[in-house]
Amino acid sequence: MSLVSATPLSSESRVTSSPNLEPLNFKEAGQFLCWYSAMKYEIVVLHDNGTWSLVPFDPIMNVLGCQWVYKIKRRADGGIDCYKARLVAR
Repeated sequence: MSLVSATPLSSESRVTSSPNLEPLNFKEAGQFLCWYSAMKYEIVVLHDNGTWSLVPFDPIMNVLGCQWVYKIKRRADGGIDCYKARLVAR
């Protein structure tokens, strides 16, 4: 199970309008289709690059926490260029 699919909202209930503010947490970001897509893309890239994988938990492992960081990239005229979501280790 990926972190992106852990949100309780279905894809039909997500807001399709573009937010102007960056979300502070996963719950806020999961309500918008643009942020959901950015998170999904980040997970795919991490898997494709081999930098991250989801493995079964073993009690002898050192577990690192992670957090989503959200950023709106803007063009020179102030318009929204893209939505970036990054999964970072704590």
